[in-house]
Amino acid sequence: MKSAKLTANTRTAFIVTILIVCVLGYVLVLSKGKQGSTDLTKNTPSTTNPTQVPYKMRTVKPTLTEATTIPGWRKYTDPNKKYSFEVPADWVVEVEEDSSRNKPFEIRRVIAKYEQDNKEYQFYFTQGGSGVDSDNAIIKQMTFAGTDYEIRTFHKDRIPFLISAIPLNEKLARLYNHIEIELPNTNTDYYRNTFYQILSTFKFAN
Repeated sequence: MKSAKLTANTRTAFIVTILIVCVLGYVLVLSKGKQGSTDLTKNTPSTTNPTQVPYKMRTVKPTLTEATTIPGWRKYTDPNKKYSFEVPADWVVEVEEDSSRNKPFEIRRVIAKYEQDNKEYQFYFTQGGSGVDSDNAIIKQMTFAGTDYEIRTFHKDRIPFLISAIPLNEKLARLYNHIEIELPNTNTDYYRNTFYQILSTFKFAN
């Protein structure tokens, strides 16, 4: 009887010991899991680049000179002497420049602004054209100052609102590929002819 009681107590103690070991093992594993999770977070590289260089843009007003082709106009000359062109004297010329990775500013596009009926319109000299919502485009080839262009006149509700000149010379196309002018609803023919005059003043370095 005493031996049976001792055996029962021994079994109970054994079971309790196993339970304690299991509980301690679970707690230990859980603790290590949390610690590993923390370490993983510390070792994960940040996706944010603290040395990221900002992209910069600026607009400057260039110095214009007296025109040599059309009297009374003014001439814009590229700082690198790659090209020049002339615009009416009352047009406001601006140059948009951009820079990234601490590089020197480079010309993005040249803009000449004018007003008609108290509204501002723009002439662009740029690499890359504007997105155009047009009903129809009339395309023809024209030559100005020895340079061949594809002239596209865009219409909305049968009214021309934009002319784009694309050089057909591959060498010039690498320098620029669009010369554009926005057209007002009034005096449209006057500004169309002014655009053609501007094209006739373009001079490019060899």
